Amino acid sequence: MVTWTFGNSIDFSSVFMTGTVMVFSVVVTFTVGGGWNADRQSGAVSLKGQKCGGLDGEWRVVGTIKSDQIDSTTTYVATINGTTLLGTYTYNSVTKSFPSFVTTGVGSGRASIVLQTDGTLKMIVFGTTITNTAVGAGTKVTVSVPIPDGNFTWSPGGTCP
Repeated sequence: MVTWTFGNSIDFSSVFMTGTVMVFSVVVTFTVGGGWNADRQSGAVSLKGQKCGGLDGEWRVVGTIKSDQIDSTTTYVATINGTTLLGTYTYNSVTKSFPSFVTTGVGSGRASIVLQTDGTLKMIVFGTTITNTAVGAGTKVTVSVPIPDGNFTWSPGGTCP
């Protein structure tokens, strides 16, 4: 028998039996220190997030792109059920680009988190269609844009406020 228990710590329990006799039992506990962190940097692109406490509740990831011609911020806020590890997310983005265009995007979809064998968590925000509105050069255009699944890796630890 194998069970997982989630909260401010993650317990993995396994009981090994022969017939009706318990041979041995193992319990491994992963304690979520200050919380969970997502942090990735690649050139002008950065991705940061912090989740304090247990697995349930709000998980926020902010991605930014900063360069000479673009200043973009995208925010995913997932609300996860700590028992089912499923939930929903909202998507909001603001992109300022040369020559003075501003594009905003809004949307929502389904999300989940999956515990990985290395102790990290993989968050999946499933693809959806967002509404993008671009304003610039005296014009305003609104279009529906599909976005693909997104995957974010969270590591345990960090200091929560």
